[in-house]
Amino acid sequence: MTSRNLNVASALILVGTILAIIIGLMDLFTKTTSEGQLSGFYLFCCGLFFTPIALIPFRKGEKWAWYTALISGGIALVGQLVLVYLAGSNLPSFALPASALLVVLWAIGIVLPVKEIFK
Repeated sequence: MTSRNLNVASALILVGTILAIIIGLMDLFTKTTSEGQLSGFYLFCCGLFFTPIALIPFRKGEKWAWYTALISGGIALVGQLVLVYLAGSNLPSFALPASALLVVLWAIGIVLPVKEIFK
């Protein structure tokens, strides 16, 4: 049986993955620079990777899913922030706040279920 914290954390990470997929597709097909397209492809792939993890094993409280979300999510989000920073003025003004929102959703989703996963 899953707890409320696990359900909320899973939902937050799922919202982040859906945003990543949408923003990634927008960047991939609307950007004219290689940095913008690379950033979009990267974000899209990260979203696709994390969606099934957020839906099933993370929600069930499996430790491997939490570690995967912690390590891979951290690497992916730091990588995305670096790509957004490097692309600079080639990206729309919402790119940096959107990346920050993804970091916040991920961080809350990682911290919230710690007690349930490691009890």
